Amino acid sequence: MSRIGEQFRTLHKASKPIGFGFGAEVSPRRMLLLVRVAETTAVDVLDVALSVANAGVIVSGAEEGTFLQQVLSKCGGIPIGAWVPPGEGLPSEGAASPLDFFVCDLDGPSDAITRRDRGCLVEVDAGLDTSRLRAVGELGIDALIVKSGSLDLGRLSSLVEFRRVHSMSGKPIVLQIGGMIERMQVVALWRAGVDALVIDSAVGAEVLASIRDTVNSAPFEMRRLETGTYVSIGTQIGALGESGIREDDEGEDGEDDDE
Repeated sequence: MSRIGEQFRTLHKASKPIGFGFGAEVSPRRMLLLVRVAETTAVDVLDVALSVANAGVIVSGAEEGTFLQQVLSKCGGIPIGAWVPPGEGLPSEGAASPLDFFVCDLDGPSDAITRRDRGCLVEVDAGLDTSRLRAVGELGIDALIVKSGSLDLGRLSSLVEFRRVHSMSGKPIVLQIGGMIERMQVVALWRAGVDALVIDSAVGAEVLASIRDTVNSAPFEMRRLETGTYVSIGTQIGALGESGIREDDEGEDGEDDDE
């Protein structure tokens, strides 16, 4: 499995409490942050981008040049992927060897889902019909990147749309944003099934650092379960013996609770 795929899986793995759940050490869950960088990204911005990101995405065309080596030397071991523009093919196997995943839209190359041990994130527009969402999810991709477009993140209608995309595809949702986001919007998006944000490094180092701080400060205590109830870390006792409880937005991996 790709490292980016494992990052998404980790967000939904069941907690492993010690004994009855008291005193258990549980790593805090946080929405992931992906940052897109390019050869034109200033060095100081690149340094900040790779320091705040859980994964980095480089624009296609840079995979075979020195920019990829520059990114790899600065990334601190986070997964690095390539964003493949519509109509273009994947880099050669040799050129792509340091890459962990690919990002493309529905016009991307079909072999993006066949590369061994590499992940695939597919970019879609909000409003994509249900049948196509199901079909995309069944291809075995790691996540969907949803372009917010004209959606107002401050409205319930946008949360309903993200929840629909997540439920119909059965895949983690990465929301593409164009700038700053408020702390409580992050919380609402998390509740709606959004697992990650992706932003272009062109917004600048200050905005990137602010988004990282916003995500870090947001509470991720609870998520809705199939039963319609909410639980949080430290309350596993009531769930002992209820093996069927899991997040309603999960496939095979259940989650007893969030932080």
